[in-house]
Amino acid sequence: MLSDGEAAPRWPGDAARPIGRTADLRDGRFAFEVTSGEPFVAVAGPGGLCVIDGECPHQYFPLIRADIDDRGVVTCPMHGWRFELATGRGIDVPQVSLRRWPAEIRGDHVFVVAQPKEPPR
Repeated sequence: MLSDGEAAPRWPGDAARPIGRTADLRDGRFAFEVTSGEPFVAVAGPGGLCVIDGECPHQYFPLIRADIDDRGVVTCPMHGWRFELATGRGIDVPQVSLRRWPAEIRGDHVFVVAQPKEPPR
């Protein structure tokens, strides 16, 4: 995560914003940051980097505490709602999805783009 007062690199005219440091990412582990009011969960794993909404859409429970299994299923610990990490699609309630944010690593920071990818319908 970015420490208080730490400024991550920015590029002029760039819509991407930093949410954490690559040092905070470990295979299957989380980095979490609230940037401009948006909570994010970043997951680094064998499939690459995924950034999803940081709260379950059911009752806004923080997904930093979620379980992610080997198949890439994110399970909210509050009521057990499940989502596909790769797409954000809801498994138990398909009409409710997480947003998946385009993300990239630049130097030693993780960046997200201002607009999320729309989950498949």
